[in-house]
Amino acid sequence: MCRFFAFRSTLPVCESVSLCGMANSLTTQSRCDAGGESHIDGWGLASYDEEGEPRVTKSVQAAFSDLRFDELAKSLTTTALVAHVRQASVGRAALVNTHPFVHGRWVFVHNGTLQDFAARKGLLRDAIPDDLRQMIRGDTDSEHVFLFWLSQLRAGAGGLNERLGIDTVAATLQQTIKLLNRWFPTHKGEESKFNFVVTDGRLLVASRWGHSLSYLERQIEGSAGGIDRSPHAADNSRAVYIASEATNTDSWREVPDHSLLVVDERLELHATSLT
Repeated sequence: MCRFFAFRSTLPVCESVSLCGMANSLTTQSRCDAGGESHIDGWGLASYDEEGEPRVTKSVQAAFSDLRFDELAKSLTTTALVAHVRQASVGRAALVNTHPFVHGRWVFVHNGTLQDFAARKGLLRDAIPDDLRQMIRGDTDSEHVFLFWLSQLRAGAGGLNERLGIDTVAATLQQTIKLLNRWFPTHKGEESKFNFVVTDGRLLVASRWGHSLSYLERQIEGSAGGIDRSPHAADNSRAVYIASEATNTDSWREVPDHSLLVVDERLELHATSLT
């Protein structure tokens, strides 16, 4: 298990309260989540700059005890962010195994485990083209999944250019999950879990398969919620949040299991069944 928090917004915002200031912030979840489990095997934050390039910081320390996490969360102002706290299930606690994983403008995090990965990972490795397989630096199931999905995305779009359509991104993630479910079935009574988030800073897609997942749509005018807002904000300024667990008492909605939640460039939401 792991925990993640992500958002897209029409204006640059600072979401430090969701990351480290609320009762169930991501740092709180790193110490103890709703199920009573801790996620102390590292953290990572990816945000996008004004040119749309991801900036990633990682640590092998627990987020709740690492002052760098708190300092970074309070300093980041962006229109797209993905944060992750890790509970190591496959792969040692090491920087190369810490999420998010990044390639070009694409950022990826995983909450879950591919069951019996050690015995069956050859199925996945063999499906990754040589040039992408050579980029593997760690030993997690998650990094393998990311590069496999990138290969599906590249094949489906004819390349990994900067402005892929949301339909292609969603369809390739859906196909990836269907293949993973075939290759990594239930093992010793435990089902594989495929909660993923992918973004290029414009598009945001999350899957729920086996773990909890919620989303929140919110206007971002005014001063509530701890968000750093521009005085020139338009009336339609808004944000979409996706998280393993709701970080506050706002009107979060549960994403149905075995489904995709798709956030397009205009921040419109669409749900797609994975079955």
